Amino acid sequence: MVLDGAPVSDCTVGFTPVSGGLPAVGRTGPDGGFRITAVRGGRDRGGTTVGDYIVTVTKTKLLPLPPIPDGVPMQPPAQHLVPEAYGDPQTSPLRATVREGSNSGPEFRFDLRSDFRAKPGSPRVE
Repeated sequence: MVLDGAPVSDCTVGFTPVSGGLPAVGRTGPDGGFRITAVRGGRDRGGTTVGDYIVTVTKTKLLPLPPIPDGVPMQPPAQHLVPEAYGDPQTSPLRATVREGSNSGPEFRFDLRSDFRAKPGSPRVE
């Protein structure tokens, strides 16, 4: 995973099946590489089922809490370090096809851009 040409670590990477299959999740390492684990019964870093996936990427940093008005608890605000649109299966343009065996190489390298925004009115993935 690279953002503006530089590897990005500590991102959450999600694989959402287009049809059938098992959702999977993983984290990027210092080199931007990642391994995923199917969310139901998956072997740690053992991948997921064969199929087509929408790929999501998120990385946020919690910001300091503002003063609490009237004692009402507030959720800390978050800063998106990777554009928020990459983190939503409905707006992420990233796709991957998982095949039998080991899956790696350029088709699993995703080049993210810090200026990426979902286009208003663009069709949403169902």
